[in-house]
Amino acid sequence: PEIVFGNFSSQIEYMISKILQEVDLTSESVAFLHPKGHGWFDYLRLKLTEHKIPYCEMSRRDTWPSGPEQVGLSTIHSAKGLEFDHVFLPGLNQEITPHGVEDGDTSLDQLRRLVAMGIGRARKSVSVGTKRGVESSIINLFKENTYNKIKLD
Repeated sequence: PEIVFGNFSSQIEYMISKILQEVDLTSESVAFLHPKGHGWFDYLRLKLTEHKIPYCEMSRRDTWPSGPEQVGLSTIHSAKGLEFDHVFLPGLNQEITPHGVEDGDTSLDQLRRLVAMGIGRARKSVSVGTKRGVESSIINLFKENTYNKIKLD
């Protein structure tokens, strides 16, 4: 797995570049997962369209839709039970994943389980994106020697 540090647009550009260079869209599936969905996918939709990468909306679906799309956009919750070859989780910043600071914070535990479930949807690769300086505290739960660190800006 890798953690990508950069602003949201840089994370998306990096992840799309990775798809174009390393993913066989004729046989491999890709999921972009986010805790919030909705407007968070607007920039991603624009960039996928610019790069002529067909995609589908996966929220509230339990099967992959029939069609040419090999890239799905979904909330992490809606991806439960599905698997993808490659999973991208851009934008995991503190303002998106707020929780309390006290020990035993149940919000942090729920968030940790949600992100772990999203990561567990991947069969081959995982990329998690965050902005330096406003990283989600979830990023601190990754053991440093277990992932590749990608610094974009």
